[in-house]
Amino acid sequence: MKKTYFPLFFCVLAAGFQTQAGPVGEINQDRSLFDIISKSQNCEFITSGKQCDYAAGEFFKISIAAIGTERAGIHFEKSNSSQPIYASFGISHGCVIVNRFQGFKGIPEFVFISPKNGIVYNSWVDCGAAL
Repeated sequence: MKKTYFPLFFCVLAAGFQTQAGPVGEINQDRSLFDIISKSQNCEFITSGKQCDYAAGEFFKISIAAIGTERAGIHFEKSNSSQPIYASFGISHGCVIVNRFQGFKGIPEFVFISPKNGIVYNSWVDCGAAL
């Protein structure tokens, strides 16, 4: 059996290579919050109906169970306002608000998740009107 050796340089280069978008849930200032949250969405159908999880990094995770029903529940599994991304809930429009404050730019960024359909929106108006 012939052994094949790869120079260390190529192994390190391959291990460190990432696409511009980065892995799902990666916190990268170049990615929009909409992109981070919508691409992290993981949905499945369980006994109580459709359930979706949304995550970012190791510090943010929410789950919405029984999406589209009057029994829908929002679980803030990992969400803390001292972290770069965190969530709250908007009573007037009925959507989960995901917040990111880009400290070096001083620009807050928001997306909205509807418990009616599990879709991520850029606008609270669109999210509130979701069916």
